[in-house]
Formats: sequence, C-alpha cells, structure tokens
Amino acid sequence: MSKNREGEVRLRAPVVLAGCLLVLLLVLQAPAAADPYVGGIPLTTVQSGVVSGDLFIDATVPSFGQTTVTKTVALPTSTQIRWARLYVAVYCGHMQNNYNGTVTVSLDGNGDGTYETVLGTERLDVPFTYLADGGPGYETVNSHTNRVTSDYVMWYDVASRITSRNPGIRVETTRLNPSFDGRIKAVTLVVAYDDGDADRVWYVVNEGHDSDTYYSDEWLGEDYRGETSFDLSGLSGEIEKATLRVNHLASQDGFYRFNRDDLDGGQVQGPYFGHNSWDVTDLVRPDGSNLLSYDRYGATGSGFEGQFYKIILATLTVREGAEPDEEPDEDERDDLSGSTGGSGPGPVPLFGNGYAGQTIPAALAGMVNGSVAVLETSEYTDLIPPGESRDFTLAIPLEPGAQARLARLSVYTTTGHHERTKEGLAGPAPLILEYGGAAIPAAAHYTDRKGFGEDDYPVETFVYDVRDLVLDAGEYTFTVQNAGRGNEVFAVYGGMLVIATESDGGVPTHYWIAEGSDIVLADPASDTTTTDATTVFTFTGVPGTGSSGLLYLVSTATNGTPGSENRVTFNQGGWDNLLACGSAVCVASREVSDLLRPGENEATIQSSLKREPGDYLENRGAVLVAVPYDAARAGPARTAPPPTVAAEPEAPPATLPVSSGEPRGILDWLFRFLFGPFLPDPVLPEEPAPQTVTLPSEVTLTIFTDPEGARVTVNGAAYDDLTPLALVVSRGELQQVTVTLDGYDPFRTALAPAADADLHIVFTPFVPDKPAPSVLFSPENGRLGGVYVESYPSEATIIVDGRKTDQVTPRVIYGLREGYHTVGVEKKNTAYPPAQRVAVGAGTIVPVRFTDGAVFARTLDITSDDVAGASFTVNGVGPSRTIPATEVPVSGTYPYLVIFHEGSYLSRTVHPNLASGSVMRIRTEPADRVPLSVVVSSDPSGSEIFFDGFPTGLRTPAVITNVSPGLHRVMVQAPGFLPSERDLHLYDVVNDLIDEKVFIRLEPYPHGSLNLTSSPPGARVYLSGRNTGERTPVTLPYLPIGLYSVRLLGEHESRTYEVVVTPGQEKGVHAVFPV
Repeated sequence: MSKNREGEVRLRAPVVLAGCLLVLLLVLQAPAAADPYVGGIPLTTVQSGVVSGDLFIDATVPSFGQTTVTKTVALPTSTQIRWARLYVAVYCGHMQNNYNGTVTVSLDGNGDGTYETVLGTERLDVPFTYLADGGPGYETVNSHTNRVTSDYVMWYDVASRITSRNPGIRVETTRLNPSFDGRIKAVTLVVAYDDGDADRVWYVVNEGHDSDTYYSDEWLGEDYRGETSFDLSGLSGEIEKATLRVNHLASQDGFYRFNRDDLDGGQVQGPYFGHNSWDVTDLVRPDGSNLLSYDRYGATGSGFEGQFYKIILATLTVREGAEPDEEPDEDERDDLSGSTGGSGPGPVPLFGNGYAGQTIPAALAGMVNGSVAVLETSEYTDLIPPGESRDFTLAIPLEPGAQARLARLSVYTTTGHHERTKEGLAGPAPLILEYGGAAIPAAAHYTDRKGFGEDDYPVETFVYDVRDLVLDAGEYTFTVQNAGRGNEVFAVYGGMLVIATESDGGVPTHYWIAEGSDIVLADPASDTTTTDATTVFTFTGVPGTGSSGLLYLVSTATNGTPGSENRVTFNQGGWDNLLACGSAVCVASREVSDLLRPGENEATIQSSLKREPGDYLENRGAVLVAVPYDAARAGPARTAPPPTVAAEPEAPPATLPVSSGEPRGILDWLFRFLFGPFLPDPVLPEEPAPQTVTLPSEVTLTIFTDPEGARVTVNGAAYDDLTPLALVVSRGELQQVTVTLDGYDPFRTALAPAADADLHIVFTPFVPDKPAPSVLFSPENGRLGGVYVESYPSEATIIVDGRKTDQVTPRVIYGLREGYHTVGVEKKNTAYPPAQRVAVGAGTIVPVRFTDGAVFARTLDITSDDVAGASFTVNGVGPSRTIPATEVPVSGTYPYLVIFHEGSYLSRTVHPNLASGSVMRIRTEPADRVPLSVVVSSDPSGSEIFFDGFPTGLRTPAVITNVSPGLHRVMVQAPGFLPSERDLHLYDVVNDLIDEKVFIRLEPYPHGSLNLTSSPPGARVYLSGRNTGERTPVTLPYLPIGLYSVRLLGEHESRTYEVVVTPGQEKGVHAVFPV
C-alpha cells in the first residue's frame, strides 16, 4: 500500500456529564446481577439477526486435562457466513491467586492444516478478588478476555477468516508460574450462516461469564439465580421451530427455566463443560422478551450436593419457514468462497459427531478399602410409548458389614424420536427413573447422534447416584417411565451399576469410571476409517507397575462377527470381537495387570474396517480397577464370595498368572477373591509365578519455588543446596517442611508422601508497614521514578539507556531520573522485541513487558484536520506524541490509538490492512457525542491513576469521564507496589451513568530506602553507575532490596560505597569532602 493511502478514522466532540451525579455512584461496587459473594458477568446479548440457514454451535466436550487442544470443525453447507465467534476457556488453578501463564489461539481458516492465523497470544496474569471482599466480581484482562474465579474466557470474531467447511482450531497454554494449571475447559465455535434458500431464522446470542456458588447461600444467606433475556421484537411470522441452547463450565449441570417453564439439563456433560439444547417452540414469545433463568445444582454446602456452576453462552433461534426435507444435489453444494461445481463432503451434522469417535476421560476416580464390582442388566424394551414404563432388576452383592461408598447407575437409551414426524428428539428423552415410587434425579447425561440422513436418532446415557438406596445385598427393581407430553418415544437397552464398597480391613482398591455416549462406524460409505471410528477412554494417576488391574468396557448394539467386527485395546494389548451381544448391554472384562503403566493409561473400542464395514457400536464407557500387590497381600480372606451376576457373552478367554508349584498362584487367587463372580471361567496356562514387587521405603520430594534460590529445612535439618531441590525422604512418614527466602514471608507445611511428589511454592513478598502519606510524596525524596520490567521467558538481563544492569526480569529498577528512558532485555537464544522508549515520572513506576517471538509491527503517519495538535498514545501506553506525527511505531494483533482532545479520551482501532508507511487520518464521529465513564478503585486506595498512558491527576477511587467507546487501558500505581494494568473494551451501558467499573489490587514488592548526605552538601548522586540528577541531601525511597553501588561526586573528588538495601529499612550514607 502506498504512503498516500489514508485510513478513514473518525472522532467526535466530548460531552461532559454532571460530575456530582458521578461522584454519588462511586459507592457502586459490582454489577447489579451476579453471585453476591463471588461475582461474575451476567449474560447479555452480543449479537442478533436473521439468516436463511441457522446458528451452528460446535459444542463438542473437550477431553479435560489437556494443555494443547487441536480440533477440526465440520460446518454445515452454507452460501455465506454472517457472523462467527470462537470461545476458549482456560483453567488457571486457583479461585483467586494469580497463577500466571499464556494461551495462544490459532485458526486454520482454509482447512489446510497450517493454522495460518494467530488470533491472539493472551497473557493470563491477573488475580481475582471476590465481590464480597471488595473486588468487582470479574477481571478484565483485555478487550476480549476476562477472568472469573479460576477460569479465563476469551473470544475472537472469525467470520472473515473462515473460507472452508472444515476450519481447524489450535489452543496451547504455557506455564509462567509453576502453579499455573493451564488445562483447557472449552473450545466452542458459533456461526450464523445463510444457506441460499428463502427461510428466515431469527437468532440471538447472549454471552457472559456468570457464576453461582454455595458461598452466597452459606455466608450471605442469599440464593442467587441468574437471568438473561432474548428480545424477539419484530418477529411476526408463524413460528415453525424454536431452539434454546446453553454452554456451561461446570462439573454438574444446573437447573433452568424458560418463560417460567422448567427445563431438564445435563444433556451433554463432560468433566467441566456441558451443553444443552431444548425445543421451546411452545414456550417462546414472539412479541418481545424471553427470559432464561439458571441456578446451580444441589443444596447448600460444599459436598456433592453443593456444586459450583458457571455459564458463558446461551442462544435462541426461531425458524419462520421449514427447511426442505431432501438433501441438496451434489452439484448444488458450495464451498464458503462461493465457487461451485466441486464434489464437496456430504451433509454436516449441526449436532452429534457423525460416526467419528470421541476421547472420553474418566469422570470419576477414587479409592475404597474393599472392592469394586461392575454389574449389568440387559433387556431391550422396544419403544416405550408416553405414559408407560418398564422395570429392570439388579442383583446387588453386599457383604455383611460392608457399606456402599459409590453406586453409579447408568441407563442406556436409543431411538428417541417423535413418533408422528419420525424426527429425532432435539433434547433429552423424557425419561424418569424411579425406585420405590420415588423419582431419582439424574447426576449426568451424555448423548450422541450421527447428525445426518434417515434415523438420525440420539443415543443417550443417563447416570444416577443410587448410593443412598443400596443398604443390603439383594435384588433392586428400578422403573423407567416415559414422561413425554406428546408423541415422544424411546427404547431402553438396560443398565449398568458400578458399586464400590468398604469394610473393616478391606483391601485398598483404586477405580476410574469413564462415562459417555459415542456412536462409531468404520465404513467407506461414511468416509470413516478404523482410526476415525475409535472411542478413546483415558485414565490418569494409575499406580502402574506393582498393581493388579481389571478393565471393563461397555457398549450397546454390538455384533462382533465376521463382516461386522470390533476390537478393544488397553495400552499395548488388544482383543478382537470381544463385544458381541446384539441389542443388549455388553460388558466385556479383561485382566490387564501386565499392561498397566504408571500415570496415564488408555483403552479403546474400535469399529474394525476390514473387507467389510466395521461393527456399528454405541460405546458407553469404561471402568478400570487397580489393587497394589502389597495392599492385596495384607488384606483379609473372604469367608464367602458375593452373589453371582449374569454371565457376559462368550469372548476370548482371559489369561491369569498361576504358580508352577500349586494349581493357582497368588495373583490368580487375588482376582478370584475380588472379581471371580463377575468373570467367565478362564483358561489357565502354566506360567511362572509373578515376581513379588516390594515398594521402596523412600520416595523423592522435589521442591520448586518462585522465585528460586530458597533455603529448605525438613524436620529441623537444613540443606545446603537451594531450590529447586530434590530430597529423599521416608515413604509415608510425616515431613515438617520450612522454606525461606530473603525478602519473602516463610512457607511452612507438613506432608507424608506415599510416592514421588512435587511441592510448588509461590512466595509472598515481605512488606513493611507503609510510611505516612506525607513521607510518600515528600519533596525530599527527589524527582526519581522507575520501571517494572517483565519478560517471557523470564530471567532476561535488563538494559537501561543502552547499559546492561546486573538485574534480570521480573524486576523493579528504581532511581531513574524523571524523563525519557530506553528499556530493553536480552537473553541467550531468545529473540525479544526491540527496546522500548518509556516516560518515567517522579514517584512513578512504569510497567514494561517483552514477549519472545515475532510481533506484527509497522510505522504509520498520523494526521488530522479535526484534532490537529492533540496528544495521542499507541495501545494505551506512553510516551505520548502530537498530531501530526510521522513514522509512529504500531505493533500488536489488535492495535489502537487513543487521542486526548479537549479532556476526552478517544479510541480508534488501527485497520489491519494499513501497511507500513500508510497514512491514518483521524476524523470526528457522531458516535463520540455520548461520552462514557469508568469508575476506578484499588487496594490500596489513594493509588495514582493513568488512563491510556496519560496521567489523570486522580487517585483511587475516582471517575474517569469523557471516554469514547472502544479499546482503552487503565493503570494504577502506588509507591512500594508493583504497577498493574487492565485492558478495557467499553460500550454504552443503557440507563447507567457508569459504563465500566474497574478494581485493581496492587502487589507489594520488598523495598527499603537510602538516605544520602554529604559535607558540604550538593554532591551529585550516582546509583549503580547512573546519574540520578539528584544532589545531597536526598532520600531515595522504594528501592528494591539488593546490593547498590552509590557514588557521591563532590566538587573535586568522589566517594563510592556498596550498600545493601534491606526490607523496610533506611540505610544512611554520609560523605565528607575536603573544603
């Protein structure tokens, strides 16, 4: 682009609000509707419109536990994408602490697998303060990222970047703080699209980050119920169909009401993410607002019945005209670029996962001193009409004196549809499970469907907690009822119960339970291979070697015959056609002791494509049970085996180890003792007896600290080496650990590691009591300031004004004279951006950050006829420049300018198409005539406020007025504290004079001061080789602790001193010069 090409950007004139009204609003602390203890961001409408296609939502439940997620999205056939937004949620590891890290979100918009667009690299680096503790209830990281409790949520508009029906998404997190968790909770794409017909589909998208916790119930006596509304004003046609959808971030779904009608949740539930979809055609109000309310599951308390709940997305779609029933001809399908004539892929499911498999992590894991049993009952019911019910019975073993610690009952359904239209149910089957005439609430729900063609019916798994019902051994009869109000029907295969029991002297037994619903079929006609049609079950934290293991795999509708084959695997082992039960619940068990490995283990169920298509499978879950050998040997012998359950279908025999000297060895006896009643009789080849495994008496405890270099004392014995430090300690014995680091509060804990373990410690700086305000801003403290330099990676050498210091990041460099300074960093084999020019004011500390890697940078010429002579900053950071300006450096993915004109802060986004050397012309805009306002508060109060890089002269709490909509940045700082910033994306909040509220809690840093005097006075002061511009006598406050070289230069000679600044202390230096 030539230098003469101008970017058109417009400004508006400010309008001053009544200051007295704004001051009264300083008492407002939080949004009007949020969890009154924790806080949150209630859902509000961010997008609405009318399309001819639909609103697509990719709501695939991710496998929680990953710090890198790569996924390909299958979009419906469309002619144009009208709007698209990508949502990502990352777990940081703590409800309030600032365990910082980064996340990089990339998009493969053209589907070629290259991930050519980095949507953003976000620094997740803010603490969270509960609303009840004075915080705002949420933290704004930047214009598209926020934090509520332990989760960061970010979003990106990607409509213009998607040119394929199969775009890819990659999300990667990186740990900066050792305690940063970084696991990815959700990756969801929402797309509003046209499909070229004459239909009219109204859609409304509401987003937020709202929470509901038991804290407000227990500690404030308030039961919070969130609400969000959908405005359909203008909808006048006949409603053909209305669909409500919700995405939440919780381990257990909540309760919902729509226009005062209750809705059943728990449809698609993962470990910490879930999705619901309801047909609300009979409930929607076409003439105005429609209200959705949401509430957490469970009663008051922090146990299983007192869950946390979060919601980030809710959408409503209303179709005025029906979609055609037939699929478009092959030559009518277009790609998103508008080209025609290609033979594109077949129809793409809006919901469901086709015949491709999923990864299903273990949803539950635990240990009991007793045993774990897996029981099934199978009796296919055929279709159950509305109002009718079916019974099934389970024979449950329970030894005298044993207690059930877990009883998890799964009920498996299929073929849920409307009998009249033959369409698959959009929501869950109207199933009610009863015992003794009382309904049992579902604890979880999972569903899958192929998503296209005929018989596109959901396959569902309903899960129930029945522990309180199981009191004695015997037969338990459960009733499945179809509670549908119309013509909804479904069929039930039966159920499976996982029961874990404890008894006095029982054997320690570990278990992992993976639950789900996953349809798979390897078939060339569906373009799926065996690899595609594989369900993966993952189990983490397994003891591994030295344990006995038993694996259960669960599926329905299996064949397992030549011409329709399946295969199951566990780590390196595998078995063909182990699942062969027909229209029944199929539970296959394998002894896997020799295959167990420490840490993560993986089981799969595959549809096996050979000469013929593979077996159609409805995979439901897997259970892994492990017992350490030494624990088993210490356990008591049973006096009687539990009752026998129904035998499973014939399968290849299991092989158990035996002793060469006896008919059965110790491991075979162990498994007969624990699991014999549930296994088919095995074929026992003669093998050597298994080697006895003895656990070592010592384990390794590794201690990490942030910062490193701390001293460690264990049980009163001090170690010479500093952290990170690996120690060998006795297994299972209590260890009293004390970790100390100069300038920080000591850390103490007690632990008894049973295996190798890591201890991560993030130190809290020691901070002395603050001096009186008169001392903070005393003229005797000189005209000095500083910078707080951070880098990623850290421990980079800091360079100030071209001179290397002996300090590394992160670090406060204080004692810089007032004015401009150049700050950079360097580290071997690391490419940081160029040095930055910063303006340091007296008594201020300016944050400066550097991140490894390439940065999109360019230089622009800024000009304007309307606001010539006004000052401006880039990305809300000084130093400021004056319009017109040439060769202005502009960097970042979403850069912006802020012009300070006649008391107003006017934000203008830099267009991405402006090439280096282009002219950006600033003009006034009518939208600027409605100025916004921001309330800024902090801890400590009285902190100085900088807005968009400009000093405001205000101290917290205060109101910043005459702010335009758009991107802005606020920074607060106080002496002795690290500065902190927040990125804002402002918009007009209707009927509220305050448009944004920002609360910032500053972190102190350990510091002391130097009192420098001389005789005679007037000696120049040099600090660590830099001329401070000060003369004696002077006090240099807020110096970070450490060693300083102080040089006092008299008229004819100088004196040099090495001084150690310690926390909370003032060190004095006095020089005597000859007269």
